[in-house]
Amino acid sequence: MNDKTHKRIPAAVSLGPHTIKVRRVDMTHKDAFGIFDERALEILIDQTLTGSLAWETYVHEVFEAVVFFAELGLEHSKIQTAALLFA
Repeated sequence: MNDKTHKRIPAAVSLGPHTIKVRRVDMTHKDAFGIFDERALEILIDQTLTGSLAWETYVHEVFEAVVFFAELGLEHSKIQTAALLFA
């Protein structure tokens, strides 16, 4: 069994001076597993996701936040690859 599937998604994450709230929500009407909302400083993750898919989505959205704050301008495919490597 992979320990990574049992990691608990935190209620918030700090990046520099920012605290980003993390919420599990119904995203069946969205075309995504997760979203980083830079205006609300919030990460939303589909509440139906479990295990490694939920964790990878969380890591992906944290990377989205890092890219936003650092103004890295990375393509989404690069963010996806980085998130998979760090998840």
